[in-house]
Amino acid sequence: MEEKKYAFYAQGNGRIKTMEDLLQHGDLKQIRLAEISQEYGDDVSAHGTPIYETITHLKDVESDEQYTVHSHDLFKRAYVFAETENMDKMLENCIQVMEGRMVALQKELQQLQERKDYLQRDGKLLLEEIRSKQPSLEEGSRQTGSGMEELPFEKTLSPIPMKEKEEATREEKSKKFYVTFSKNQIARIYDHSEKKDRDGKPLKVANIYIPTKDFRYHRFGKDENGIDRDERAAYWTTLTAKIKSEKGLGDEQAGGIKRFVYLDSKNPDEKHYTIHFKSEMNEVTGEWDQPQSVKLSSRDLMNLYGEQRTIAREKQKGRKSQEKAKEQKTVEPKR
Repeated sequence: MEEKKYAFYAQGNGRIKTMEDLLQHGDLKQIRLAEISQEYGDDVSAHGTPIYETITHLKDVESDEQYTVHSHDLFKRAYVFAETENMDKMLENCIQVMEGRMVALQKELQQLQERKDYLQRDGKLLLEEIRSKQPSLEEGSRQTGSGMEELPFEKTLSPIPMKEKEEATREEKSKKFYVTFSKNQIARIYDHSEKKDRDGKPLKVANIYIPTKDFRYHRFGKDENGIDRDERAAYWTTLTAKIKSEKGLGDEQAGGIKRFVYLDSKNPDEKHYTIHFKSEMNEVTGEWDQPQSVKLSSRDLMNLYGEQRTIAREKQKGRKSQEKAKEQKTVEPKR
């Protein structure tokens, strides 16, 4: 007789699409226990290696009510679940994610406090100094042909200096959602299976690696089949026409060029990008496994690459501190 399997489950919604989402929102009271069984469904891949969706059947152990969940329907998922033996690890991962976010928020709060202190300390003095340069109405006004008095706009307004223009451009860009990555993070470029250009030629698509688990705080945890997605290389796809290049944009290598892609900024929490995880072959059976994909919003995807830059800078600071400590320990030879 086949051994029964059990899983924790709960009702999903627009913001709860995985059990990790449920834990991070602290909605533990709605978690219930169900008997679980699974089977493979249709091939849902648009190209390349076939990917079959997993159909999961849940049966509540108390009410006997039954529910069906399709693995590749995350955006409209009505129920989320995780096998009982995976729940403890998932809980630990969620705690680590929250700790990482708390560190990032503390840094942001510190920056905001410094800006606030600056405005309170020097803001009024600077405004008064600038305001003192404004001509009075009597000095700057002049008569027009109709006898009306015209204010001296030509005298009070001056062209914006180039430095201020550059800062304004950077500020405008900061309001947009985009991800920055290196050329090495572009995993593969290929023809789209359906979309074509005006000449009827297939549009080019690129797979872009997301940061590895050592360079991000976010954890995806195990999927419904027990595959640890954080141990796999992961990527998302975009049209190559959307990939831009700009020198110095988040690049710490002298003379290097970073790539970036603008994301949906109008609906940053509603537009979702699918994250795929690389398959691995079972050495015994020779079959390829199929880690289940997840979806991230524009905001979450941008934050993911932001975590990469933050951790890289921290690691670089650590290396420099170690090198400096070694230099200080070096004893100069006696003359």
